[in-house]
Amino acid sequence: MKLVAEPPAGLRAGLRSAVAACVTEETLDAVPHAQWRPVVLALCFAHAALRERRAYGTLGFSAPYAWTHADLRAALEFARSALAADAARAAKRGGLAPVSWHALRYVALEVHHGSHAMDPHDARIVAAVGGHWLHAALAQPDFAFARAYPLPASTELPAIHAAIDALPAVDDPAALGLGAHAEGVLLSLIHI
Repeated sequence: MKLVAEPPAGLRAGLRSAVAACVTEETLDAVPHAQWRPVVLALCFAHAALRERRAYGTLGFSAPYAWTHADLRAALEFARSALAADAARAAKRGGLAPVSWHALRYVALEVHHGSHAMDPHDARIVAAVGGHWLHAALAQPDFAFARAYPLPASTELPAIHAAIDALPAVDDPAALGLGAHAEGVLLSLIHI
């Protein structure tokens, strides 16, 4: 007998799984940087979205990549060390801690997640889809990953869980970086 751990179906379930597996109060308190908690949530959302694109067959990616929570943990560890270093440099200068968004996107997404992509177009999708959420706009109070997928107003763990539970039960393909026609493709794949 062979047991296989399939990722949960749906963006909400994938995000719930990612947060449960990789985010604790200690994780959220690990870095004294204003952007740390939003970055944690953005990486979890990007990870869940990349995994969920698999449901769309070749419209999602040319191959079914097996991203695991280990990839997310590695991306979070890099982000933790990068933002902690930014915060330490800023403390020495007595100013704000700027985030190197390009470096963060490159290592956390293109290296830790994109390295699985064997097709160059898929690697570009990983960079584009994940990069859509990992940038300076995370600091804006009205930031949303997609319509109906807002960044939680509070980044305390119970509020994060409540915000995930409030996400739509049926995924909007736009939340995964897909066009409106993707829903029809998904339905055709389900009914085959």
